[in-house]
Amino acid sequence: MIYAIDKMAGYAPALFFAAFIITFIRAAIIVFMHAKSCECGFRRDTYSVTHKLRLVMLQGFAFALCLYGIMSLVGFAARSELKSAIAEAREGKRELWIDGSKAPQPAPYLDALDDMIWVMVAHHSRPIPPTIELSLVKKDSSLTVHLQPDSDRSNELWVFFPKYKTTKDNDIGRIYTSLLLEYRPPSKNGRN
Repeated sequence: MIYAIDKMAGYAPALFFAAFIITFIRAAIIVFMHAKSCECGFRRDTYSVTHKLRLVMLQGFAFALCLYGIMSLVGFAARSELKSAIAEAREGKRELWIDGSKAPQPAPYLDALDDMIWVMVAHHSRPIPPTIELSLVKKDSSLTVHLQPDSDRSNELWVFFPKYKTTKDNDIGRIYTSLLLEYRPPSKNGRN
């Protein structure tokens, strides 16, 4: 089911734009129709027009809120899958691989992943290359996350979950660690 939701969420930017345009077109039509009816001598109730405009704006807002909820649901599912895989790795059912090499001491890396926080409103930075690939591998399956360093904060890594399109393009959280310094380029100010 989450794949169907993810597929629907893939169209969210286009749907946001369409909802925005349609809302304002409908509002313009209501205002135009009211103005036309007043010109022709028909008396229209101003309350009715105001009520219709509020309803149109509310519908547009509700639609946008639903799309945001769908995208958040995919992110929540990704974070839950990652937490389950981390628990399995702690139990010895999965191995941790970093950029294709098995991690000799996975516990600190698992602790860092487990301490991931979801940032709803972030500071004005972006993820930058290179991508660090962490895989939690067991016999029959593998779960991969991509980590990208923050453009401003040297100890911050953005976490992406490439299993779903929504979480491949949008981060599922941030971790704060200095464990992966050898996988990151130097920051703009020369410090890591």
